[in-house]
Amino acid sequence: MRPYPGHFLPREKRIFNYRLSRGRRVIENAFGILSSRWRIYRRTIIASESTVVAIVKATVCLHNFLINNGEKLGQEHKYIAASTVDHENEAGELVHGDWRSEHGNNVLPIGRMGSNMYAKNAQTMRQNLLRYFLNEGAIQFQENK
Repeated sequence: MRPYPGHFLPREKRIFNYRLSRGRRVIENAFGILSSRWRIYRRTIIASESTVVAIVKATVCLHNFLINNGEKLGQEHKYIAASTVDHENEAGELVHGDWRSEHGNNVLPIGRMGSNMYAKNAQTMRQNLLRYFLNEGAIQFQENK
């Protein structure tokens, strides 16, 4: 999904772009951590769709197991250090996690794909999300950005 273009956007579009970027950051972090820990994600997976689904499920289960049981291993064997993931500093600025600079990381920016015209259902979905972020899905700090 694309953010609204421009710099001087009305409040609702600015909030949508902020919330979209936070969601994208969570997804990039999750995949970045998986690819930094599980080498299968460091290259194109050539397999059937069902095999890829099984690989993703297996690595996510192992990932969650290691996170939930990591305290038993001690600090020197900790699965994920705090510096591994992206986070915001006290000033609200993005600090990139270590996973972004690890060798073999295959997470590349997507950039432009296809034409500049997007489907009507994508436009409708963006409008629905915008309304949700401004109403029942609103969070306190979205107004601060």
